[in-house]
Amino acid sequence: MGKVLVNTKDAYQTDPKGSFSQAVRVGNLIYTTGLTARDVNGKIVGKGDIRFQAKQVFENIKNILAAEGATMDDVVKRTIYMRDIKQLPEVYQVMREYFTNPSSFPACSCIQPANLADPDYLVEVEVVAAVKE
Repeated sequence: MGKVLVNTKDAYQTDPKGSFSQAVRVGNLIYTTGLTARDVNGKIVGKGDIRFQAKQVFENIKNILAAEGATMDDVVKRTIYMRDIKQLPEVYQVMREYFTNPSSFPACSCIQPANLADPDYLVEVEVVAAVKE
């Protein structure tokens, strides 16, 4: 079973110095990198605004999955990293715009690490999606 690198112009391009792709597909599984509130030009958006950042994060996820013919309904695992876990209810409100089908809600973990990769990041999300081969 081969590995396919997923990189779409509909989400920010990863930094070549970081040696990672937007996502990797192995068989019917798609693993995204930790996605943040960067627009397609690589600019951090919504500084200080958790809802705005969460919306950008989920747009990035949606667009990367779409590049492989997947949707948010295909997500089986979601991991959320937050600068302040107390803002989780606000992230959940935004998330409900993207995960609308209760019969396909994924497993989820929420973590507050000591830091995120950039001090302006408020939220970072990675997902695993399972699609038909």
